[in-house]
Amino acid sequence: MIAMAPVVAIFPLMTYDHFNGDGYMASLVEAAYGGGLVAGSAILLVWGGGKRLARLIAVSYLVSGITVFICGITPPDMFWLFVLMNVLCGLFLAGFNGPIMTLVQREVSSEKLGRAMGLISAWNRQKNHMVILAVPAPYFHKMISQTEKMPW
Repeated sequence: MIAMAPVVAIFPLMTYDHFNGDGYMASLVEAAYGGGLVAGSAILLVWGGGKRLARLIAVSYLVSGITVFICGITPPDMFWLFVLMNVLCGLFLAGFNGPIMTLVQREVSSEKLGRAMGLISAWNRQKNHMVILAVPAPYFHKMISQTEKMPW
């Protein structure tokens, strides 16, 4: 999951730069991704995920990675494919996020469950900080290098 968070955060920037989009197009991409997450969660809620959660997690992450790869190679004139891949990415990422806690609770003994949950929570917080720091770095560099007079 740590690899997906920075990529998904760049999608609005990709909409502006690669597809020459506007605010409407960027919001459409975010809504498509969010709609995919909600739909995937609803499917998981009704279906239950089956007995083999590790396989579901692996397949979901693999398909999400493929959709992100397709997003990266999508030509600028195929914005609709970019939106569709965002829907599918959100749909399959729900198959990763939902079952992971169930799998941990089922497989880790009750004496060590608190430690395992603490480690997962720390991991999730760490990836959020990496997104905050990693995503704007190239844009800050671009902004500073193009400015003749520094704002400070």
